[in-house]
Amino acid sequence: PSAICEKCGKEIKDLNTALSDKNTGNPIHFDCILEFIKNTEELKENEEVIYIGNGNFAIVSFENPKTRKNFKIIKSIEWELKNENHQWKDEIKKLASST
Repeated sequence: PSAICEKCGKEIKDLNTALSDKNTGNPIHFDCILEFIKNTEELKENEEVIYIGNGNFAIVSFENPKTRKNFKIIKSIEWELKNENHQWKDEIKKLASST
Protein backbone atom coordinates (compact mmCIF):
# COMPACT_ATOMS: atom_id res chain seq x y z
CA PRO A 1 0.00 0.00 0.00
CA SER A 2 0.98 3.60 -0.51
CA ALA A 3 -0.31 6.97 0.67
CA ILE A 4 0.21 10.69 0.16
CA CYS A 5 2.32 12.61 2.69
CA GLU A 6 0.40 15.43 4.36
CA LYS A 7 3.52 17.62 4.57
CA CYS A 8 4.94 17.45 1.03
CA GLY A 9 2.03 16.02 -0.98
CA LYS A 10 4.20 13.29 -2.53
CA GLU A 11 3.59 9.56 -2.48
CA ILE A 12 4.94 7.56 0.44
CA LYS A 13 6.25 4.49 -1.32
CA ASP A 14 7.24 2.59 1.82
CA LEU A 15 4.70 3.05 4.61
CA ASN A 16 6.97 1.13 6.99
CA THR A 17 9.17 4.23 7.17
CA ALA A 18 6.31 6.70 7.72
CA LEU A 19 5.04 8.09 11.00
CA SER A 20 1.55 9.30 11.87
CA ASP A 21 0.71 12.97 11.93
CA LYS A 22 0.02 13.84 15.55
CA ASN A 23 -3.10 15.82 14.64
CA THR A 24 -4.73 13.74 11.92
CA GLY A 25 -3.13 10.30 12.27
CA ASN A 26 -2.38 10.22 8.55
CA PRO A 27 1.04 9.05 7.32
CA ILE A 28 3.93 11.46 6.81
CA HIS A 29 7.43 10.84 5.44
CA PHE A 30 9.97 10.48 8.23
CA ASP A 31 12.21 13.04 6.48
CA CYS A 32 9.34 15.54 6.20
CA ILE A 33 8.81 15.36 9.96
CA LEU A 34 12.52 15.81 10.58
CA GLU A 35 12.62 18.89 8.32
CA PHE A 36 9.46 20.31 9.89
CA ILE A 37 10.95 20.04 13.38
CA LYS A 38 14.27 21.52 12.24
CA ASN A 39 12.44 24.50 10.72
CA THR A 40 10.11 25.15 13.66
CA GLU A 41 12.56 24.76 16.54
CA GLU A 42 15.36 27.18 17.36
CA LEU A 43 18.52 25.11 17.22
CA LYS A 44 21.67 26.48 18.81
CA GLU A 45 25.24 25.66 17.85
CA ASN A 46 26.02 21.93 18.26
CA GLU A 47 22.30 21.11 18.60
CA GLU A 48 20.56 18.69 16.30
CA VAL A 49 17.21 16.95 15.90
CA ILE A 50 17.40 13.17 16.18
CA TYR A 51 14.91 10.31 16.28
CA ILE A 52 14.89 8.57 19.66
CA GLY A 53 12.30 5.88 18.90
CA ASN A 54 8.61 5.14 19.48
CA GLY A 55 7.53 8.12 17.38
CA ASN A 56 9.62 10.56 19.42
CA PHE A 57 12.28 13.03 18.41
CA ALA A 58 14.65 15.10 20.52
CA ILE A 59 16.79 18.17 20.26
CA VAL A 60 20.19 17.14 21.50
CA SER A 61 23.45 18.89 22.16
CA PHE A 62 26.64 17.01 21.36
CA GLU A 63 29.58 17.44 23.69
CA ASN A 64 31.87 16.88 20.70
CA PRO A 65 30.07 17.02 17.33
CA LYS A 66 32.91 15.13 15.65
CA THR A 67 32.65 12.00 17.77
CA ARG A 68 28.90 12.24 18.50
CA LYS A 69 29.26 9.86 21.46
CA ASN A 70 28.12 12.00 24.35
CA PHE A 71 25.00 14.10 24.08
CA LYS A 72 22.43 15.77 26.27
CA ILE A 73 18.71 15.84 25.48
CA ILE A 74 17.63 19.49 25.46
CA LYS A 75 14.00 18.89 24.50
CA SER A 76 11.92 15.79 23.84
CA ILE A 77 9.31 16.01 21.07
CA GLU A 78 6.50 13.47 21.05
CA TRP A 79 5.34 13.14 17.45
CA GLU A 80 3.16 10.06 17.41
CA LEU A 81 0.63 9.86 20.20
CA LYS A 82 0.98 6.72 22.27
CA ASN A 83 -1.66 4.00 22.02
CA GLU A 84 -3.25 5.51 18.92
CA ASN A 85 -4.38 3.01 16.27
CA HIS A 86 -4.52 4.09 12.67
CA GLN A 87 -6.06 2.15 9.79
CA TRP A 88 -3.01 2.54 7.55
CA LYS A 89 -0.74 1.07 10.25
CA ASP A 90 -3.15 -1.80 10.85
CA GLU A 91 -2.98 -2.64 7.11
CA ILE A 92 0.82 -2.82 7.28
CA LYS A 93 0.65 -5.12 10.32
CA LYS A 94 -1.79 -7.43 8.50
CA LEU A 95 0.47 -7.59 5.45
CA ALA A 96 3.54 -8.28 7.58
CA SER A 97 1.84 -11.07 9.51
CA SER A 98 0.56 -12.78 6.35
CA THR A 99 4.03 -13.29 4.89
